[in-house]
Amino acid sequence: MSSLTAPAAPPESGSLTTPELRVDLDAVAHNLAVFRAASRGVVAVVKADAFGHGDIAAHLLRSGAAALGTTSLAHAVALRRRTGARTLTWLHAPSDAFDEAVAEGVDIAVPSLEHLRAVAAAAGAVGRHGARAPPRRPRDVARRRPS
Repeated sequence: MSSLTAPAAPPESGSLTTPELRVDLDAVAHNLAVFRAASRGVVAVVKADAFGHGDIAAHLLRSGAAALGTTSLAHAVALRRRTGARTLTWLHAPSDAFDEAVAEGVDIAVPSLEHLRAVAAAAGAVGRHGARAPPRRPRDVARRRPS
């Protein structure tokens, strides 16, 4: 079994052992394969530093993940820089600074028109005017979706 091991938490005062968390990378790869077999592709949702447990993102990519996803803009930028993989982020406010993520080519979810305006402004600020434009109407999305 290949695994990653790291302390799960700092030891408590008077504790005889330090707790640890082990990640079974073979099980991670197996589970990813199961999901891949039932889908068109898997976006592996991770934290950039895997809570201190090593580069699980790289393992997921080697095991066939199509892309990476994370909630934080900063983590998305870090993942994109470290792996070069397509990276998606989705939990942010319209007032957040999107410039760095846009410049790195991170895919940013835009749940509102306010978000879209902020990301478009960031794209203009960093010279990414050729970014993909969203479809104009929901039915355009249905027509473009592969069968």
